[in-house]
Amino acid sequence: MTTHDPDPRVKALVDELLRLARTADILSTSRAALAELRHALPEGERLRAARYVAPFLPKEQSGDEYWFYLVAALFATHRLHQSGQSLGHAFRALKDKSDGMETRFLHLLSADNRRLPDLLRPAVSLLAAHDRPLDWYRLLDDVLHWHWDDKACQHQLARDFYSGAQDNANADNATSDDDTKGLTHDEP
Repeated sequence: MTTHDPDPRVKALVDELLRLARTADILSTSRAALAELRHALPEGERLRAARYVAPFLPKEQSGDEYWFYLVAALFATHRLHQSGQSLGHAFRALKDKSDGMETRFLHLLSADNRRLPDLLRPAVSLLAAHDRPLDWYRLLDDVLHWHWDDKACQHQLARDFYSGAQDNANADNATSDDDTKGLTHDEP
């Protein structure tokens, strides 16, 4: 969970993206909108998505526009949504599939705003390839606050990634009284 007030623009845009995803099988306009958003993923094509993103932006330019366009385009490439499923949770679920998952996740966490998009695109593609859902409200909110000096969202994502790891290690190494009952060491 984030440590700041959620932005109502985030809710409005992601609500619309989820509506498009829900209706894509029955409405050609939703399919077309998602296709247009996918085509807006390359940097130079971002404004192709203006019809779908600009209504959710403030009247005055704020500097956040880039992140709204990027996340909308990423959503169109991977529409699985699950509330509470942060990048940290999603990557934790993949950690056992590859030794490089933790390194990849840590590179993402340490990225500054300039490098973040270049690392976020393949991260979302990887999650899509493994059918790992994301909380798209949370992702957009996180990238909007990525630049904060206290790195609160990165710290929370790290907690999400590593949560349960210590509990699992303790469970593997722990032996209860019942585990040792009936065992003797002097049997032949």
